[in-house]
Amino acid sequence: MPNKEYKSFPLTDFVAIDIETTGLDPDRESIIELGAVRFENGIITGKFSSLVHTKHKLPLFIVKLTGINDEDLKTAPKLEEALPEFMEFMGDSPIVGHNPDFDLGFINAKLPLLSMPQIKKQPFDTVTLSRILLPQLISHNLETVASFFNIDYDTLHRAVDDAILSGEIFLKLWKFGLTLDSSLIENLFFLSSGFNQPRLNEFLGFILTSSEKGMTSPVPTNPDYLVNFDNIVGKHEEAKLDFDIDTMVGELRSGSRISSVVPQFKEREIQQRMVKEVADALQSDRSLLIEAGTGTGKSFAYIIPAIYWAISNKTKVIISTNTKNLQEQLFFKDIPTVAKALPFKFKAALLKGMANYLCLRRLSNYLKSPLQLSHWDREGLLYLVIWAALTRSGDIVENTSFSRKRYASLWEKVRGDGFKCLGKKCQFFSKCFINRIRREQRDSQISVINHSLLLSDLQNTGGLLGEYGYVVLDEAHNLDKTAIDFMGASITIWDIRAILSELATHKPVIDGVIPSLVNRYIIFTRSNLPEKAKTQYDKLLGMIQKLSRISETFFNALTEEYENKFHWRSQPYPLKTRYTDSSDIFNEFILPEGSSFSKQLQKTSDHLSEFLAFFHNEGDELVQMQLREAEGEMLKLNEIIALFDLLLAPDDINSVFWVEAPSKPEGNDVKLCWAPLNVGELIYHEFIEKMNSIIFTSATLTVAGEFDYIIDRIGLNFHPPERVKEVRLGYQFNYDEQLKVCVPQFQPLPNSRQFTGSASSIIENISNNKGGILVLSTSYSMLNELYVLLRNSLERHGTLVLGQGISGSRSKITAQFKENKGSILLGTESFWEGVDIPGAALQVLVLLKLPFSVPTEPYVMAYSDWLKEKGEDPFTRYIVPEAVIKFRQGIGRLIRTETDLGVLVILDKRVIQKRYGLAFLDSLPTQAYAVRSLEELVGAVNEQLGGEE
Repeated sequence: MPNKEYKSFPLTDFVAIDIETTGLDPDRESIIELGAVRFENGIITGKFSSLVHTKHKLPLFIVKLTGINDEDLKTAPKLEEALPEFMEFMGDSPIVGHNPDFDLGFINAKLPLLSMPQIKKQPFDTVTLSRILLPQLISHNLETVASFFNIDYDTLHRAVDDAILSGEIFLKLWKFGLTLDSSLIENLFFLSSGFNQPRLNEFLGFILTSSEKGMTSPVPTNPDYLVNFDNIVGKHEEAKLDFDIDTMVGELRSGSRISSVVPQFKEREIQQRMVKEVADALQSDRSLLIEAGTGTGKSFAYIIPAIYWAISNKTKVIISTNTKNLQEQLFFKDIPTVAKALPFKFKAALLKGMANYLCLRRLSNYLKSPLQLSHWDREGLLYLVIWAALTRSGDIVENTSFSRKRYASLWEKVRGDGFKCLGKKCQFFSKCFINRIRREQRDSQISVINHSLLLSDLQNTGGLLGEYGYVVLDEAHNLDKTAIDFMGASITIWDIRAILSELATHKPVIDGVIPSLVNRYIIFTRSNLPEKAKTQYDKLLGMIQKLSRISETFFNALTEEYENKFHWRSQPYPLKTRYTDSSDIFNEFILPEGSSFSKQLQKTSDHLSEFLAFFHNEGDELVQMQLREAEGEMLKLNEIIALFDLLLAPDDINSVFWVEAPSKPEGNDVKLCWAPLNVGELIYHEFIEKMNSIIFTSATLTVAGEFDYIIDRIGLNFHPPERVKEVRLGYQFNYDEQLKVCVPQFQPLPNSRQFTGSASSIIENISNNKGGILVLSTSYSMLNELYVLLRNSLERHGTLVLGQGISGSRSKITAQFKENKGSILLGTESFWEGVDIPGAALQVLVLLKLPFSVPTEPYVMAYSDWLKEKGEDPFTRYIVPEAVIKFRQGIGRLIRTETDLGVLVILDKRVIQKRYGLAFLDSLPTQAYAVRSLEELVGAVNEQLGGEE
């Protein structure tokens, strides 16, 4: 019996496929399972399933992922038996799969070995279809898409079960497409017509031509699997509220309203003390440095007084974070929780920089005329069409289908851009996402932002945030680094290309904002440009072409000059080299060649300005809109010129200049970079002295119990001492019982050739498959070497070894680490902070080396020299304190709850041998113990974690 739900589905017959393999490379890895399912009229009418014998020993992660083991495959059919049967089952039916290019790539690599023809037909890909039709899904993996459509399943990562899900998802996607506005599908159909993806175009045609088109009955779905960043919480209501500290503290006591809405709420004296300190700082117009360790519950401890202060004083409080993760946790979890509990209403807004928001005017322009875009950019548009129609926020992070990195060129063209914004003159002004969030945040009592936006807004009078004087800065230990990145700048060939390609391109046809401006003018006036303007136009197009060639020549030559002098291509990591006004590379190349390049940049800008002046009072509204686009690019070009002039004058004692190698050996995207050294002074004058009160908080603000380093780095040393208060809240956890710190005295020094081999032996011996081990490294080369040693020794015993940059993305390997008890994860830079792995998933943290900055890093070198000029010792004033803060951040990964038990193993014995080691030891939450032998270390780990000695 046909399935009535799919009676009008045009494909009466198709086959969904899936395979399981030993790895990702079809030339080296094997197929271990084949699965195919036939669907006819919407119901399953046949299945094919076969394990496949392989000589490969199955990798541990494949065994854990699929449940298939070596024993299962011993008596399984060989590939030459199973694959022909699989092919016969498929026949000539259309093929459906979830990322079927992977499956078919493997199959086609094996078919010639059996003297069988390869599969040429294109499949229907449910990953691509779900990304286009469901751009707000939290993920587009098989499990998530099935769960969104309420499709039941018992098993994943087995071929026939995954094939069933792929087929059912395929049908659901068609049904879902019927519920969408026809104009959206028509847009997608037109966009997909020019691609080498006929199946995508065919599927969209199924929706447009279906007899059920325009159906109103919704497809049952689960909205829990959608990302929805509305970016507004609550409602602004004028309320009379006393700023009473006892009342605020009471909100965090047992029996309070918050305790009833927070699962497993626990009253914490340390949290209540933080409420008092934050409240006191706000009402005293003081800046507060408050260190609050893991487990304090510091977000509630500053959110509550911030809300009370904003309402009682009819003002706004800004909450700024360094990372996106904390920003989203605050806005989508913590603030809504507080809103549920408090007896009055308040309004909070989440704000980001303009570049994070979609511009509807610019998108509309390209949807009307997509052929003005490259093939690559048109492909990117496919993932924006549905989302643009459904989103309330316009925040591109909400669109999980669209990769800003992959489609960087397109996002530049359709994102919000202050240089090109038309404001109230824009036809989309009432719908504008940026205008909406600006309007909403005007009367918000709490605005959640990041440090970069905070610094940006301070430099723009009357900026996005309006007037404010009260700020809570979480993750404050990163403020100086954010300021260095924000206040500094760099230039690459990509920056020049982006502007020039926007102004005018000549391939395959003349296009860009300048030709579009001229064409729009001709359409409006029904006449050609006046002779003078036509001459200017032709000359401008020639100058843009010439500038494009000169810029390519300059950056190609700089790339080769850098190779000749510093051999960057043979370095194990991206090379950075400081330059000054006395450096050879500056005087022999950057200055002479750069000066000539700069003059050509300026000539082009001057001529562009002269040409655009003709249109200032000419044409209709569309001409003026196009003029605004062109003027926006001219402003960007002028910024490049100003930056280039700065980079050609590296004589400022308060600045550092450097060259940075391309990321790939074949690249020419060498960078010229600049950053300020006196960042603390700049932060003070740009930010601190303008505010009434700032709360600086983090788990790591002190070095050996003192705030001196962070005070100097963020400029609080310029502030009147009576307006700064320092508070260390101590620790919520009982670290003396929960954490044991061991320093193996027998471990070789980090510069020894035996260091990595000895580290591998230690990690292997303390691994017991009970609790996970996180190994933090400061270098990728050491991490890679250690990964090979550990995997070779441990995986045969059933211990999963994961390596950052080797085993998958940061989020993927973190999830695998949590799921696989007793596994080992090797991480570098991004794992030192912001990773939360509570419980037995992480019980041992191994720090390979003390995290000192690379001494040859340009900023480190220049700042060290800067301190020497002031008569200070850079090692004790900068190098050690910076390493201690990172060291403390790394340690913070281990004990995350009051029931966690853990062992910290510091393999760098300099911490107990060198005088500077005291700064690290005094920053530990408990005492460190030197261990004299491997046996003693294993015994200490087992004793702490309850293992067998």
